[in-house]
Amino acid sequence: MDQILQNLAKKLRELRRERKLTLQQMAKEIGMSPSLVSQVERGMLRPSLETLLRIAKLFDVSPGHLLDEDFFNNSALHNVSLVRAKERKSVLTQGNIKFSLLSHRLNLGSEFIIIEYPPNSSTGKSGYAHEGVECGLLLEGELEVEIEDRIYRLKPGDSITYRSTSPHRTCNRSSKKAKAVWVNSEPFIFSTK
Repeated sequence: MDQILQNLAKKLRELRRERKLTLQQMAKEIGMSPSLVSQVERGMLRPSLETLLRIAKLFDVSPGHLLDEDFFNNSALHNVSLVRAKERKSVLTQGNIKFSLLSHRLNLGSEFIIIEYPPNSSTGKSGYAHEGVECGLLLEGELEVEIEDRIYRLKPGDSITYRSTSPHRTCNRSSKKAKAVWVNSEPFIFSTK
């Protein structure tokens, strides 16, 4: 089990116990079965991004708070922050979508990430919304970005910008991996606010 998955499992148990919620109560609140919540809490199942957001909302914390608080609370000692490829913090969600932080906390005010979508994957069954604006650039593969009731199909080199407050989700419906660079104007996935 990787460190981020262990951190998520531990933090989830702590938060659920602090709020005195049973597995059944928590499952009902986030729309999952108790057995799936138990598997996430034991570090045996990676939640989808949609589920991770529901959990964060339930406990009124950011997704980053659930993942690896120590990394995100360490501030850079100088005005430069170099993140080596092997040092990137990553989150692997259900469906094996990988979100990797390209920047370190240097009061950037935004979140700079690279996202890898395996074939036939999506960020969840339904759209989600959060504060800010996001801009994505597709590097390889094909993606569909669903914003409210519209679908935008991206090919390599295409970019898209939209308000994150509109319900949205991203899908790779092809048989090949897709890779994109994304910026959230307000830290969202790796935020600890």
